[in-house]
Amino acid sequence: MISFGENLRRLRNKNNLTQEQVGDYCGVSAKAISRYENDQAEPDIQLMKKFARLFKVDFNVLLGYSGKEVEQEELILRKGESSILELYRLCDKSHKTIIRKILKDFVEIRYTKDMQDTALSFLHEDEI
Repeated sequence: MISFGENLRRLRNKNNLTQEQVGDYCGVSAKAISRYENDQAEPDIQLMKKFARLFKVDFNVLLGYSGKEVEQEELILRKGESSILELYRLCDKSHKTIIRKILKDFVEIRYTKDMQDTALSFLHEDEI
C-alpha cells in the first residue's frame, strides 16, 4: 500500500491539478498540500472529506486502499483453514481448478446422510 501522501500526489497529478489549485479548493496553502504529499503532516477529517469530494473518490481510495487490499486485510481464517490454504497453495494451476470444482460441487449438491458419512470417514483416514 502506498502512503497517503504518495496517493494524494497521484490523485492530484491524475486530475492535472497543481498544489495551489488543490489548496485553493480545500482552503489551505500550497505549502500545506506539499507537506501532506511528502508525509510530513496529516490532514484532519474535514480536509479529507474535501480531498475525497475534489477527486470524486471514497475514503478507501483516498487512503490508498483498493477493494482487493481491504478484502485481504479483513480475511480471518478459522482453525484448520490455514493448513488447507497452505496445501492449496502448493498445487499447480490445474489442480487448483479441480479443487475449486470439487468444493463448489460439494457445497451445491445436497448430499444424503450416507454420502456425508462416507465423505467424513474418508477425511478421517488422512487427517489434514
